[in-house]
Amino acid sequence: MTKEKVLEILYKDMHTVSVGTLDDDGKPYVAFMDLMAADESGIYVFTSAKKRLHRYMSNHEFVSIAAMTHTDDFFNSQMITFNGRVENIGRDKLDGLLEKNPYLYKLFPSGSPEGIAGLDVFCMHDGELRYQDFSVKPFADETFRLN
Repeated sequence: MTKEKVLEILYKDMHTVSVGTLDDDGKPYVAFMDLMAADESGIYVFTSAKKRLHRYMSNHEFVSIAAMTHTDDFFNSQMITFNGRVENIGRDKLDGLLEKNPYLYKLFPSGSPEGIAGLDVFCMHDGELRYQDFSVKPFADETFRLN
């Protein structure tokens, strides 16, 4: 398995991930997010400045994500985790990410106050990307560096 293929599986096949960070009191906080892109330069998500997760990811430099394929049989599943840095890059890349994920225009209609005006893009990078596949023998367990 290559790092590029793992990132493709993460974005295209899994897409929704559990994101872990710290809250304002330094306690664990987890939320689900859709990935907007994943490539050599990072894993991209975005969220509204009105959300707690936005504040937490902006105020803490590290993040973890976890995702798993949905199957009825554990031994047909794949799992991907990432532990590394998160950076608020503002609105950079937002238009391109929306184009890659047009379903989001239904969530963030541009004519409403909840529209895309308050969204910021976050890039997760500089960390460890781990891929596990239990559908093969021996089980695959590979780790990659995402810079």
